[in-house]
Amino acid sequence: MTIECTVKFNAGSYITSTVRGKRCSCSHSPEEAVRRLGVKLFGSGLLHVERLPPQPGDNTAWQTRWRIVSKVT
Repeated sequence: MTIECTVKFNAGSYITSTVRGKRCSCSHSPEEAVRRLGVKLFGSGLLHVERLPPQPGDNTAWQTRWRIVSKVT
């Protein structure tokens, strides 16, 4: 299963979008914020996270897109 989310940098923290009522933040890495969200959603079923290219309209100065991949179907 894959889920996409965005991460925004605000007030010194990388904050994920809300997915299934959950979100995470991290002060040093957007990838770590997404990984933590994946663990909240899938636990040990999390396989990996990957950064996606920006889409039209994204503010690339403070927003990135990510995909969370799990072994849960």
